[in-house]
Amino acid sequence: MDNSNQVIEGEEKCLSQKLSQLLTSEDDRKQINESKRSPPSPSTSTVVSTISKKIKFDHDYQQESNSDDDIVEEIIPNYLLINNPHFQQLFHALSSTTANSLTIEDIQEIALLLRQITILNLQRSLWNIYLQSGIGKLETDCHQSIIPSEPVFLWPSEVKSTLSMKNKKQQQQNELITINHDTCLKHVNKMLDQYMNNLIDYEKKLNNKKCRLNNLFTLQIKDELMQYIERQEIRMVRIEMESKIAIVKYDYQDHLIEWEYNQLIPNTYQLQSWQNLIQFKQEKEKSKYEVTLLKQRRLYHHLPTPLKSLQLPLLSTLSIDTIHDLKIRDHLMNRYRKMNEETKSEMMTLYIHIAEAKMNENLIKFNENISQIRSNQQWTQSMMNIIERRFKNIDERFEYLYQLKVRALEPKNKTLSDRKI
Repeated sequence: MDNSNQVIEGEEKCLSQKLSQLLTSEDDRKQINESKRSPPSPSTSTVVSTISKKIKFDHDYQQESNSDDDIVEEIIPNYLLINNPHFQQLFHALSSTTANSLTIEDIQEIALLLRQITILNLQRSLWNIYLQSGIGKLETDCHQSIIPSEPVFLWPSEVKSTLSMKNKKQQQQNELITINHDTCLKHVNKMLDQYMNNLIDYEKKLNNKKCRLNNLFTLQIKDELMQYIERQEIRMVRIEMESKIAIVKYDYQDHLIEWEYNQLIPNTYQLQSWQNLIQFKQEKEKSKYEVTLLKQRRLYHHLPTPLKSLQLPLLSTLSIDTIHDLKIRDHLMNRYRKMNEETKSEMMTLYIHIAEAKMNENLIKFNENISQIRSNQQWTQSMMNIIERRFKNIDERFEYLYQLKVRALEPKNKTLSDRKI
């Protein structure tokens, strides 16, 4: 693996981790953990049993990494628990406006089914993109001067890594899978069939539920539930899926551009210089957007994880809680909290300054390298045109992924129409 691929994979891993961290607030995660420890109510257990499926939805929605034979009960997200204040507020609002006799258990079951159907549709869209990339039918904006006579295949790294994980699980049984075009195609088609079968099953259950409720389940109720689910969870899932789809498309365009460059039969120097130049360009763009993203984090008061959990140490022998005078204790505690917040703010500023220093270094390194390339007579105009198109694709890739990260930082109550890329 060359260094340019490592830069891109590092950026994608960083994106996935940041989006996963943003999926729920810290308070939401605490409540979810508490709900897992608490025994569910009878009505909750009933709902869970009705929507148990062979495909598991874990925190990052990585269904493909699970064993095909696993039957896993869905863990109800915190925001759809019957005792959740927001869900109760939604139920009371629906009851007051629709004047029907739907129970909160009915609303919960419908909401869970709508949630599953929405997530499955998003996953299915992603795997359709995987398929199109793998069989060379992915539409791109790449304008090539040399058109391939045959389709250019590129199976996304996530498909290959899924098969590699299966190999690790099956290593003891000596049932290793050869990762090639045929096995990738078979696996992706299998996943798409599985998604479709589960979609049909969930939609059937939703229709049966509607029939049992007669005319009680209205379009207004569905719209309200979908808005609630979108705001609480699906918004972040959608961003994560969009990022994965974008990465596949940009990877495919990069692959086509690199294929075109190789058709010009570059010599060893031109090939090595191409790889170095792409790496320097990627590092420059990554560090630039890292600075901008840190500033956006400060704007939205969404600190990086190390700062969010930062607490200045206090001597165990000098605990503020041991002060009996309430007025003095409150005063000292307020001073401590203020110092803690000021430290976080100063550390955030330091993070930005470090990132800016790295950005400037990468900019200088790239400018020096590109100047050498442009002054060298070994490069043809066709090569330089392809290099510029590769640069353009890198620019668009980082800009798009950055915009997704900013969307993930936005408050939950920001409307969908306000979010633009």
